[in-house]
Amino acid sequence: MSALTSAVAAVVTDANDRVLLCQQSQGHRLWCLPGGRIRESESPVRAVVRDVFEETGAAIEIVDLVGLYHLTGDGCGDGLPDLLVHVFRGRIDRA
Repeated sequence: MSALTSAVAAVVTDANDRVLLCQQSQGHRLWCLPGGRIRESESPVRAVVRDVFEETGAAIEIVDLVGLYHLTGDGCGDGLPDLLVHVFRGRIDRA
């Protein structure tokens, strides 16, 4: 059994209900939700706000938690870690 990695992602919308996506910088360059790994001693909320800002330059306000998703490496390919993803709903901070 592999170690559990904790990560975050955000479904971020603007005033026109457009969804913010990021294009991966390597590999297949797929479009995905902004997010990343939770750092040691970091809360999931702090991690998602930080990751969205680092990836997009956008400050966001968290609205709520969409869900927690446990993905197992066995179902996604050999050698991948088990992943616990906190997915939040957020909006572009207009302040």
